[in-house]
Amino acid sequence: LLLKIDERKAKKIDDKIHIVYTGIVDFKNRNPDHVLEILTQLKSEKIVIDFYTFGSGEDIIEQYAERYANRIVAHGKVSSDEAGIARSTSNILLSIGNVDTSQIPSKLFEYMSAGKAILHFAYTKSDPAIQILNNYPVKMIVLRNQKMDIEMLECFIFKNSQTNISFDEIFENYSSASPEMIAQILEHIIFENE
Repeated sequence: LLLKIDERKAKKIDDKIHIVYTGIVDFKNRNPDHVLEILTQLKSEKIVIDFYTFGSGEDIIEQYAERYANRIVAHGKVSSDEAGIARSTSNILLSIGNVDTSQIPSKLFEYMSAGKAILHFAYTKSDPAIQILNNYPVKMIVLRNQKMDIEMLECFIFKNSQTNISFDEIFENYSSASPEMIAQILEHIIFENE
């Protein structure tokens, strides 16, 4: 669901550019290793990648956080309120696609609701998040088998680090994901099956 997020008055903790990931990571379906390999190649020390995660892939993040202590921060599992605050105070939101492309991560709609630039790492071209993000105004899609231009990635991050898309603009592009529209669809399905 696309939900308007309460404006939070949490203050930024520093002058760094924070790329934030919130959610599950696991070895089989959403492995963060490839994403971390690429993000640790960023040259600017102003960029920090924050992971608010849980799951079997958390060990990978912790290993990178030890090795790149000034660039990667492993916050571990946090409450949904803390994750929401992290998303709202971020500069860029990091999305990691599923290996199983029959699943659409609900996290993507939370990300879009935040109105931040989205950096999405996809395993394949058939990742449904790519299609969903087509109408999102500020995003960058990185395919796993694509050679990554680190300068281009860094340029995207700096150029879009202050992005703040209004909820009305997002809603205009994704009104079919609104609670009202989903309720109508469910109501139609329920009454059709009676």
